[in-house]
Amino acid sequence: MNADHLDRYRRLMNELLIFREAEGGELPVEVESAYVERLDDLWWQLSEEEQAAYEIELTNALPPGSPDDLELVDCEVNEGEHAGPRKAA
Repeated sequence: MNADHLDRYRRLMNELLIFREAEGGELPVEVESAYVERLDDLWWQLSEEEQAAYEIELTNALPPGSPDDLELVDCEVNEGEHAGPRKAA
């Protein structure tokens, strides 16, 4: 089992997801294709056990929760203030 390949795959997948989100949910086709090609190459370098382990990670991953789950509370924000809309509970 080569943990380095799996770690590289995870990092690249996270980079793609963060980049896509930063761009409003969509990337240009050529950018997305370049990521997918690199991910595909890395995927086939993983052993069957690593692939299965990653797929289990994905099924067990919890999505970000509500502000309550993150121990944040919503705050009143008035125009012109520099306070954020949430603070630690």
